[in-house]
Amino acid sequence: MLASPFFSLCELTSGCFIAIVRFVALAELDMQKPILLLVEDSEDDAFIFRWTFEKSGSDLDVCHVTNGAQAIEYLSKAGGPEGLPRIVLLDLKMPQLNGFDVLSWMKEQTFSCPVPVVVVSGSDQEEDRERARSLGAAAYFVKPVTVADLQRIFDYIPAGRKDSGLAGTGAHI
Repeated sequence: MLASPFFSLCELTSGCFIAIVRFVALAELDMQKPILLLVEDSEDDAFIFRWTFEKSGSDLDVCHVTNGAQAIEYLSKAGGPEGLPRIVLLDLKMPQLNGFDVLSWMKEQTFSCPVPVVVVSGSDQEEDRERARSLGAAAYFVKPVTVADLQRIFDYIPAGRKDSGLAGTGAHI
């Protein structure tokens, strides 16, 4: 027997308990915020992204993982459209699996909805941009990113557009 008064009241009939549990579960699903998956091994860069994102006033939750293996694990478990991130901010140069490995893996997946990936890397090499583009990246920004670059990314996220919406200065794809 559960000690909480809420559960004691609900245990009067099993039908009542099930109805309340279902109502609470549905309410929690409705309250889940969309997710931004930040794949970044530098704690300093991750702090800046999270801080700037919080200041932007967006209603997305930031989930931070530190390498490509963790990103693939997260995306594998995300399941349906409610669990998939709205967007992925992806560093390229990371331990274990790098950003190209993540892009390659994502390209092979059949997600229930499109998941745009914005590469944010210290590499300014044209071959890295081309490779990222060929693997499906929506945009490519070179670190250090400016506040204006981050704002362009954040402005794009809530719209959930299929086109990148990030063409132009800074979005080198």
